[in-house]
Amino acid sequence: MPIDVLLTRNNDRVADLVNKLGNLGISSAAIPLTESVPIMHFESLVNPSKYRVVAFSSVIAVNIVADTCKENGFEFSEGCIFASVGSATAEAVRTRFSREVICPKTPDGVSLAHLVYETIGDQEAGGVIWLGAESPSGGFFETSEALGLNVKKIPIYRTVDRKADLLNRELNKVHPWKAVFFAAPSQVRAYVRLVDFECWENAVAIGKTTGAELSRLGFFNYVISKSPKAGDVADAIVKMLENMCNSPQSVLSSERIMDKGELNR
Repeated sequence: MPIDVLLTRNNDRVADLVNKLGNLGISSAAIPLTESVPIMHFESLVNPSKYRVVAFSSVIAVNIVADTCKENGFEFSEGCIFASVGSATAEAVRTRFSREVICPKTPDGVSLAHLVYETIGDQEAGGVIWLGAESPSGGFFETSEALGLNVKKIPIYRTVDRKADLLNRELNKVHPWKAVFFAAPSQVRAYVRLVDFECWENAVAIGKTTGAELSRLGFFNYVISKSPKAGDVADAIVKMLENMCNSPQSVLSSERIMDKGELNR
């Protein structure tokens, strides 16, 4: 049965969002495109208090590390600086660790490396730990090395695609959809790799990092939700669908309007 919005997450992660959309008369289906497999060993964080800066790559990384710290009594130092590329990850840090987070205006690894360097200065250019996916991207490590930062990388999970044949059988049951909801850049990349579609989709994203990935991969129209909260995501989806009815070629964004002409500049 065709739906209004495809939600590329596990149903238990978007149950509240599904309910809110249903109350608004918007049909949806939760079908994850990827799976996150934890690979971090607890001994990787036996002395987290020695690090000056902790940089997280994703909400998944924040949750895994927070659970590990809680189960094993690990604590980061009181003066430790938390950093993240995107706003959604920063919000997860505030929620799980009750800490403030530094976050670059431009959501990419290069900008984050420069921000970390500017924050800790030349005299404290060591003790940076990066916690994230097994295969990081975005230029954080190359830029950090060029700046003289001593970064320890601890991969704590890997993101793997679901089997394409099984995935597409699930997707065929709900196709076509009017828009797609993405919560992470890895989901955007998986969508492009795994999903057969003839035209670029209208999309709703959590975080500027995910929005930047949509732009990079040529999605013509997308909305960035004000926050990861289900209510804000639902509002963004409503704006997307309403604007599609009024003007199919241009979709309203809570950040700004992205259209084909802008992406090709």
